[in-house]
Order: sequence, then C-alpha cells, then structure tokens
Amino acid sequence: MRQLDRYKTCPSCGEENLPNAADCVRCGADILMERVERRMASDPIPSNVATLEIQSEANEATEAEAPATPHLILESLVEPSRTFIICEGQTVGRADLSDVVIEGIPDVDSVSRRMARFDRRGAGWFVQHIASTNYIVVDGEEYESDDEVTIRDGTILGLALCQFFVRIPEVSR
Repeated sequence: MRQLDRYKTCPSCGEENLPNAADCVRCGADILMERVERRMASDPIPSNVATLEIQSEANEATEAEAPATPHLILESLVEPSRTFIICEGQTVGRADLSDVVIEGIPDVDSVSRRMARFDRRGAGWFVQHIASTNYIVVDGEEYESDDEVTIRDGTILGLALCQFFVRIPEVSR
C-alpha cells in the first residue's frame, strides 16, 4: 500500500477525498468539479486521509524516470521545472478524465478537462484537439477542429493559455 498522493479538498468542510470522488465523504457536498491536488511524496499525510493502492502513472516526471517506450516530454514555458511525459495514445488535460493531468502551472484552469491526444505513426508524432471547447496552438497556428497536427522536437505547443516546449527523446524518433 502507498499513501494517497492525489486528492480533492472539500470547500465546505476541508475534508480530503479520493481524486475521483463526486461527493465529500464527511459532509456530502458536491466536489465533482473540484481541482485534484497532488501531494509530494515527502509531505506528511494527514491522519484523516484513507490509504489506497495506486498504480504509478507516467505523469509529471523527470527525464531519468522516462519510460523506454516511445514518448515525448511537455516542458512548461513559464515553469520549466514542470515537465509531463506523454506516451503514444495518451490524452492530456486538467482533470483525471485524462491519462496525464496537467497541473501546477499558471493558467491551467484554461485547459479542458480532457484536451488533446498524442499519437505516433512511424517516426512522426501528432497532436489532436479532442475537447469540445478551447483550442490548441502548434508553432503559432491555432486549431479548434479535431485534425491531427504534426509536432516535432522543439515545437511550441499551446493547450489553451498554457504553453509547452515539446521534447522528443531519441528513443521516440
């Protein structure tokens, strides 16, 4: 068992709940749309938080922790220390509906809960806008449709107001 590292805080009573909870376990308040927060492994876990088994995710990580399978890295332009590893076929957004949750950067609330999908064919990588609102920007060109757009190492990718530098490690090329 690992300690809970992702949670939602109830705005009514302050109780920490599981990240996929729709209602607070203490007071029953609707917390479906509350932001999922992430606790650093070194942070102490309050005694009122339950523990559960959590599979490790290819989410925010360092390059040293990157998988050996094809992947790309999104590096925040405003917070370069915030990087997100994306494997082929994964979706990104600001909520647990996505495979990789973008969090901890300015303007993250502008990102859709499930915003974009990343795929790879041959040596090429593609991003596809999958949200019903918002937009993606690839090297200055805005896309609102669900067209697949080619991305390369060094592409500047915008997910709504959040901008990222795309890095594609050698293993993915």
